Amino acid sequence: MAAWTIGTGYVPPKKGVAEAENGLKGFLEKNKLMTPAIEQMDSVRSWASFPGDAGLVAEQKLLDMREQVLNGSVSAEEAMK
Repeated sequence: MAAWTIGTGYVPPKKGVAEAENGLKGFLEKNKLMTPAIEQMDSVRSWASFPGDAGLVAEQKLLDMREQVLNGSVSAEEAMK
């Protein structure tokens, strides 16, 4: 798993890989930009699955809401209504 993380740049699927001496410990010491992602792994939740095209519709809705909030056209509260 460490080789996969080093090769792809994605966080490892298990936090123990990041902390293991034979895992990513040395890599993370040299690549400090990955540290915040590793530290947030305890907060990660699995993506909800939706049947049929509903998942694509939900994903697009989230993208549209995020864009509106980031460009300042609506507040986060308004976008989620």
